[in-house]
Amino acid sequence: MKLPALSQVLTNDPGPFATAYADVSRVAAAGDDEVTLTARAARDELVAAGCPADVAEALQEALSASTHSGGEVARVVVASAQGVVFSALVHGRRPQPTTSWGALPDLGPWLADATLVTPFVLARVDHAGGNVSTYSDGAAGPLREEQEAGGDANFLHKTGGDNRDRSTEEEWKRSADDVAAEIERQVTAGPSLVLVAGEPDSVSEVRGKLGHLEAEIVELQGGRRNADGGEDAFDEEITETLRGQAVTVNLDVLAQLKQRLGERAQGASSRGAAGVGEVLDALVVGQVDTLLLDPAAAAETSVTLAEHPGLSLGAVEPKGALPADQVLVALAALTDADVRIERRGTLGGEPVAALLRWDNTADAGTTSSDDLH
Repeated sequence: MKLPALSQVLTNDPGPFATAYADVSRVAAAGDDEVTLTARAARDELVAAGCPADVAEALQEALSASTHSGGEVARVVVASAQGVVFSALVHGRRPQPTTSWGALPDLGPWLADATLVTPFVLARVDHAGGNVSTYSDGAAGPLREEQEAGGDANFLHKTGGDNRDRSTEEEWKRSADDVAAEIERQVTAGPSLVLVAGEPDSVSEVRGKLGHLEAEIVELQGGRRNADGGEDAFDEEITETLRGQAVTVNLDVLAQLKQRLGERAQGASSRGAAGVGEVLDALVVGQVDTLLLDPAAAAETSVTLAEHPGLSLGAVEPKGALPADQVLVALAALTDADVRIERRGTLGGEPVAALLRWDNTADAGTTSSDDLH
């Protein structure tokens, strides 16, 4: 996932930053009390670590605020002297809260969960039409919900009011055209995954109109109005589908990395890098397309900016050593790199690796931090 919001924070805020990531689900009867206690504990831990009380209290308030979302949800919050500067939800339960007070946001624990979700377009269709919405992930409500101008508040319609004798089948097909057009509009805005649910024959009709679309189309079994199991069962089906999609994408990325590092080991040109120092050099010159990181493993290594000329963290100018995982994530955000969380074992034993935008062994257009001394 890319982190434009974090890039904006680092560009404008010198820090330091307080970070907390915790479960904020309210599914149990005592959910409100549990979230309140979790947020209070996070505040206390941060103050004990040296965080100013006003910063810790701003984070506490944001962490305990309503998510306006059902089911199991976790929230990450980053605060500084400027107030709450970053907040995000992710679907699922986070059993162990984490807090951090330091020069950079500590987003590794959140990223480990957040990178397993995928932005998507959800279309729920029947003979009357459909509801088409874009979601950032399976946790929060839709980012955008669009419907035909002048249509029903919940479903896209074309009733053919001037042609009452038009057959039901013709109306249904016209309605499917409208739904397919709305899906295409929302896919154009970003997501490359479309989930289509509802009445099976309507799903099939809409799916048949999306063959030209540059997106993956997945048909769901649920999503019918008044279906047995209700919305909870449908939400679970969406969650499982998204997890499967994330795993598939990660396997494809790891296969690319293995191929590229294998080519490099044989002395061939390669657009792959591995190891903290090598990946940092690539990030300094904006060469990293996809960062593959084991945050816990990378945290065992520290980075001092003065030892890497050209390395900039935006408005943040720390003088001492920083955890490598935080530096790598910050640089990925500032250089518009995609971030994926992996385990060291899948990265050839290194805590970090990267797919590069151009060949890191080519003579032309390549600069390392050594060249910047």
